[in-house]
Amino acid sequence: MRTVLRALTSSGTYVLVGVIVALTRATASIGARGPGGGSSTQLAPILRAQEDATDVGTTVSGTTEVNSVPIEVPVDGVLLISGTAYVNSFEESAIDYILNPKVDGSDATPYGWGAFQNAGVGSPMGNGDPGSRFTLSYTVSQPVGAGSHTVSQELGQYSGEPAEFFYNQNELSVMFVPGSRASVISAPAAAVARDDLSPTGQKR
Repeated sequence: MRTVLRALTSSGTYVLVGVIVALTRATASIGARGPGGGSSTQLAPILRAQEDATDVGTTVSGTTEVNSVPIEVPVDGVLLISGTAYVNSFEESAIDYILNPKVDGSDATPYGWGAFQNAGVGSPMGNGDPGSRFTLSYTVSQPVGAGSHTVSQELGQYSGEPAEFFYNQNELSVMFVPGSRASVISAPAAAVARDDLSPTGQKR
């Protein structure tokens, strides 16, 4: 609806007024909805993050959840998940470590890890081989439906007995992008997968 206001001048003619007001109101409504009828709030990216706010670290034995982030998404879309953590292995043998992202308690990758490291021989004093100290980092994408979700990451040994290690600088960032502006496709396989190799490329 548009209301046109006119004013009578002293010469007896009408002058149109209120045009600017009408245009201003119309302009203000632009952007309230995005393409396809979705609101601009629903189409805007959402970022949630959790970081290690201390200047020390933690020593643990076995796989440990090191970060957890809740996120509420208004529509179906894709989560872009990035995680990192520093590790100092105390084990006096070579140990495989993983940093594993999870969405609502389930692995976010087919292999059950976002980052993998074959650590060098460590020391209970924390001064083992240089390869026993390293940083794990990854970025993965995960389609999700509208609603509440929890994204977490676990840090620990890939398999075998629980390992003792020190960690800090652990951070988890989660960005949501609406489905109308994001998609996830599978990468083409360069060759047929070999059954005799593990997900890390090692002989079974």
